[in-house]
Amino acid sequence: MTVDGWHEVACDFSLAEVPEMVSLAFVCDQGFEVRLDDVALSTGEGGVTVDLAGGGEIERAEPPVEPPAERTVTVSEIVGMIPASTGRVVADEESDMLFHAVVQNDFAGGNNAAATLVVAEEGAVNAGCGISLCGSGVESVTADLVMGERVLVRLICGEAMLCNDGGAFYITGKGAEPWFEIESEGSIAEVAVATVDVQHLAEYQNMTVTVENVESDGEGVWCDDRDGEHFFSAAGDVLRIFVRGGAAAFSDKHFGAARGRISGVVTIRGGEAHLFKYGARAADPGKEINGIHWLFLSYG
Repeated sequence: MTVDGWHEVACDFSLAEVPEMVSLAFVCDQGFEVRLDDVALSTGEGGVTVDLAGGGEIERAEPPVEPPAERTVTVSEIVGMIPASTGRVVADEESDMLFHAVVQNDFAGGNNAAATLVVAEEGAVNAGCGISLCGSGVESVTADLVMGERVLVRLICGEAMLCNDGGAFYITGKGAEPWFEIESEGSIAEVAVATVDVQHLAEYQNMTVTVENVESDGEGVWCDDRDGEHFFSAAGDVLRIFVRGGAAAFSDKHFGAARGRISGVVTIRGGEAHLFKYGARAADPGKEINGIHWLFLSYG
C-alpha cells in the first residue's frame, strides 16, 4: 500500500471507564513508513466503546480512498495502442479509460461470437475504428443492448488488457477482478457501413461493412445447430462468411445461387478475416431494410 501526501484522519471512541490518566500509543502495521504530525486528543460525540481495563485497542483509521483518475479516449486511439504483433498490454495502469461507441452486434439476428461485444466509433467508415470486448462479464451486460445503441465504456485501470491474438484485436480482463463497465446512453444511432473489398477486410475488423459483387455458385444452408462457414467469391477473391449455430435469423434457412451485396461485422478467426453476416432487419430492428443487408433470399 502506498499513500502519497498528507491525509487528515480521525478515530472517534468512548471509554468504558474513565481513568485519571490515559496514555495513547500509535502503532503502524502496514510495513511502510508513516509520519504523524499535529496529533491532538479532544472531546467529542464519541464512537466505538473501548475497555482499557480489558486491554482494548482502537482500530486504526484508514486514509481516505481516492477515486481513480480517468481520461477519455476514442476507439481509434485504443486500436492504436494494441501491440503490432501477438501480445497484450495493460490499457492504463493509473487511469480508467472512457470512450463513447455504438454497438455493432446483430443481437436480433443472433449471429454473434460468444461473450463478445463489438463497438465502433459513431459515423466512422475509416479502418481502425472498431474494437471488441471479450471475456468474463461481457455476455451478462449485452443482454439488454441492441444494435446501434450508444454506450459509454469504462476500462478499469490496471485490469483491462489490450490484446493482439494472431491479428485479432480485442479487450479483455487481466484476471478475476472487474475490468470494464458499460452504460447505455439511452439512444440509438445509425450504424455506419463502410464499403470495402475482400483484400482490405481485415483492416476493418470489429466494424460493419458491405462487400459488393458477391457471388454464390450454388445452394446451401446458413447454419443449423452447428456453426456454418461459407466461401463465396467477390471480384475474384474468397469471402468467408461465418454464421453461428442456432442464430435466429439463419438457422435451417437456405440460400440459392445469386449475385449481390452482403453486409456484416468483420472478425478475425484463425488469422483470416470473416464476415458475421447480418440478418434482414439488422440495421434497424424496427424497419424493413428492402434487401440491402439480404444477399440471398431464404426459403424453407
